[in-house]
Amino acid sequence: MGGKNYENIAFKAFFTALNNGIISVAISFLKTLLFQIVSVMLLTLILGLDGIWLSITCAELCALVITVIFLITNRKKYNY
Repeated sequence: MGGKNYENIAFKAFFTALNNGIISVAISFLKTLLFQIVSVMLLTLILGLDGIWLSITCAELCALVITVIFLITNRKKYNY
C-alpha cells in the first residue's frame, strides 16, 4: 500500500461528512504526530534501526484502534 492505511483515510472522511471535524482532526493528529513519534522512539530502542521501518505500521495500527473506539462510542449519536 505504499505506507498508507486507506481505512484511516476513509474514516477521517466519514467523520468529516458527519460534520464532526474534531474527531477527524484527532485521528489525523494522533496518526501523523503522536503515534509516529512514539513508535519511532520506542521501536528503535527495542529493535534498533529495524524499528524505524516498523514504526509507520505500528502508528497506523494504533490509529486504527483509536478510530474503531471513536466509531463505537459515536454509533448511537449518528445511528449507524
